[in-house]
Amino acid sequence: MKRTILGLVLALSLMNAAMALDEPDIAAKSNSEIETSATGLNPGALYVLAGRLLAEGNGQAAAGWMYAGRLRYLFLLQAGNGRPETEYASFLAIDNQIGRQVEAFIAKDPRARIEAIDWALQWDEASENLVTSKTDHSDLLGKIRASFIELRNSLRAQYDADHGN
Repeated sequence: MKRTILGLVLALSLMNAAMALDEPDIAAKSNSEIETSATGLNPGALYVLAGRLLAEGNGQAAAGWMYAGRLRYLFLLQAGNGRPETEYASFLAIDNQIGRQVEAFIAKDPRARIEAIDWALQWDEASENLVTSKTDHSDLLGKIRASFIELRNSLRAQYDADHGN
């Protein structure tokens, strides 16, 4: 029953998220199509992918894509790209709907959360960004990435302290 309710909540969240993006055909794309074209999509599409993966029971992959989406969305917003009047509201909505659910899942396993943040940082580093120029805004990107690294390091230190490492 609990899983059915979670599935319904995720389905509604995904539908709302897809409608809020400037990616009108995102709902029709398969997960692999989103992954393949992720570098050129609005970062909200990465949240849609994360929500789908969570609904399918792949929480670890969902967390990685959610953190990648969050990193790229924060970068987009702070760089001033897109339409600021709608992008910020879209980010808040999608992060509240999907990000919160993924965070609730991944919070159960601190090591998995650390791994998801690491994966997102590595994916972002290795992947071009066709939405917001990494070159034109390299200082800003460095600051955003540093905040993710700081979060990861804090989680790792807390985990080590809790487990006597």
